[in-house]
Amino acid sequence: MNRCGAPVEVAVELAQRIHQSPHLNLRGIGGYEGHLGAQEPGEGKTAAITHDLHPLGVVVKRVREAGIPVPIVTAASSGTFRETAGQGWVTEVQPGTYALGDLLYNKGGCGSDYAMAVLATVMSRAGGRVITDAGMKALHPRFGGHIVKDHPQLKLRGLAAEHGLWDVEGTCGLRVGDKVEIIPDYADGTINLHLCWELTQDGKAIGRWDIVGHGASK
Repeated sequence: MNRCGAPVEVAVELAQRIHQSPHLNLRGIGGYEGHLGAQEPGEGKTAAITHDLHPLGVVVKRVREAGIPVPIVTAASSGTFRETAGQGWVTEVQPGTYALGDLLYNKGGCGSDYAMAVLATVMSRAGGRVITDAGMKALHPRFGGHIVKDHPQLKLRGLAAEHGLWDVEGTCGLRVGDKVEIIPDYADGTINLHLCWELTQDGKAIGRWDIVGHGASK
């Protein structure tokens, strides 16, 4: 993904230096092909993942050939873990969002149920649209494909800072003051916008969890 890490030669050298250190143990080597997470499943996606994991495989092979154990080979995201696990030589996968489910990774084949939603209120029905009180401050705006649960006739037009603008295709019985659940396109970025989780089961509130990562990037 051109973020961090090291080229093959540098990675092998680093593994050797760690192995030679009296105070360090090499436990594993990792790669990440998460940029392919939202790509729809199929032969093309599998081939792309195989291609992008090839440098990781080369590093692992060369480090082992140097007599250095590599017990853990880790990779994958919520949108690639099935194809990555199928490579046969990766020993650990790292899906995270699969526990919650979102539209972005389910498009890529994650297959999770949607356990997370943003509760919003309808504020206006003017002009054949539905306006909610959940905008960019409540929903991560990068990918923007959010949907309203149980209301497929609502199509997102856009997000303002504090409002969501939804076009109505067909009929819609929502009225001002009604509550709706919005399934986020990108759960990772949405979670950190909020202070806590409100936990429900069978439609009843059962608890609250603080989101300890909120604001922790400072």
